[in-house]
Amino acid sequence: MWGGTSTKNVDCSGLSRTVFFANGILLPRNASQQIHTGEDITIPCEGELADYSVLQKGDLIFWGRKATEDKPEKATHVGICIGGGRFIHSSQLVRINDASTYSRIPLRGRRIVGQVDKKGSGIISVRRSPWYFKQ
Repeated sequence: MWGGTSTKNVDCSGLSRTVFFANGILLPRNASQQIHTGEDITIPCEGELADYSVLQKGDLIFWGRKATEDKPEKATHVGICIGGGRFIHSSQLVRINDASTYSRIPLRGRRIVGQVDKKGSGIISVRRSPWYFKQ
């Protein structure tokens, strides 16, 4: 379910949003918004192989449509790096995949940890949100 964050149905962006919320960090609702938060990480790709070693635990990994002359880049899927070349994501079921055997080429990664409450990062902590605490 697109944007789903309930126990009945959680999608990829709902999973990342829930995981970070549980750790006091607010992320935007869906992958196409989350890809604009944090610090950009270029994931080197050679042909059909991506080098995920540039990622750290907690980094977000995005997949989707690369930009063309007539269409902008569009993130359609997100996962969270958990280390050891693996990531957790939700694609019908929440699952852990080994990045080296995942068949999709990533668009890029985003570093969230260390970027919270930094001006221009697009990431705000729960404690600084006027929705949760009076400022």
